[in-house]
Amino acid sequence: MPAKPPLATKPPDDGQSLKTRLIIAARDLLERDGLEAATLRATARQAGVSHMAPYRHFRDKDELLAAVAEQGFREMTRFIDAAAGRGTERDAAGAAYVSFALENPALYRLMFGANLSPRARFPGLVAAGAEAFERCVAASGAKAETRAGECEVPPPAVVALWSIVHGLATLVIDGLIAMPAAGPARDARIAAILDAVP
Repeated sequence: MPAKPPLATKPPDDGQSLKTRLIIAARDLLERDGLEAATLRATARQAGVSHMAPYRHFRDKDELLAAVAEQGFREMTRFIDAAAGRGTERDAAGAAYVSFALENPALYRLMFGANLSPRARFPGLVAAGAEAFERCVAASGAKAETRAGECEVPPPAVVALWSIVHGLATLVIDGLIAMPAAGPARDARIAAILDAVP
């Protein structure tokens, strides 16, 4: 197995807040070396700040990772919104969901993993996740008044769509299902899978 190249320490960017720089640095570490590598100390080093600097914004590693996951959910929501109009709403949202996961596998695992349980400790993460989930509600064809924050048991159509796209993304990330590279062929493949389910 080839040795991993060293991470480049990013110089301070005066246009970004310290908090933003730390989130970016933690995400870089997560994607490059995995969850265990994204410690507060390593994040500070990656961001080019003192090892105490992260404590100005994050109480511990979980708070930092929750901020990274929150950013991930916001990006996923933008992915889904940007896909609107490319086929049926369900197909477009499903393709965007899976594509986001495949392009950000470590982030995706953090977003949906158990590492940040209980999530109620992180209101921003909960809100960002609910916003992304509402896109699944809309794409599933469930009643418009059904909102993620208002239902403990989502309608079956929502659960079905979410189960398919989440399961498909995980299977592809784990190398158990082949998927074309990003682009129209991948979108068509995902749409065919979604359309095969009544």
